[in-house]
Amino acid sequence: MVFVRLKNLKIIPALLFVFLLLAGCYGRVQQPLASSSLAETAAQDSSLQDNAIADRDREIEAAKSVFRANVKALNEENLDAYMATLDSGSSGFEQTRALIQNLFETYDLRYEIDAIEVVEASTETIKLRVTQSTKKISGPAFNNNQLVAIHTLRKRNGEWKISETEVKDVEAL
Repeated sequence: MVFVRLKNLKIIPALLFVFLLLAGCYGRVQQPLASSSLAETAAQDSSLQDNAIADRDREIEAAKSVFRANVKALNEENLDAYMATLDSGSSGFEQTRALIQNLFETYDLRYEIDAIEVVEASTETIKLRVTQSTKKISGPAFNNNQLVAIHTLRKRNGEWKISETEVKDVEAL
């Protein structure tokens, strides 16, 4: 009988030790780590999401600025500044230069951006829906108009450039 007791006494303290060790680890390590790591992970996720949104907003604003610079160059009849807003790799780049040069020589027009809204945005492409008014100041016959177009801007060497324009609607004013 003494042998059994000693044997049972050896097993019970060993089980008790393992149980206390597991319970102690769970209470001290698992619980605080779980709550603090969840909070840290949530904070990191929130911070990354905030940074991604801020980056996206900066990129969209940069693309809109390129379009504003495009219209400013038209109003100032600055061909080089106008062409600098366009993607030089786009089809029709040189034809556009000739067309705009002819436009500047023939007319004095006033361009205004009535509205700009983002249609689509990714890291390499932004599509803007632009409503723009064009009014003649001087020159031959011209129909003042309001144009709605989708302008696709692409990132080229770290800068946004207008690569294509799809006219959606033109109304006489």
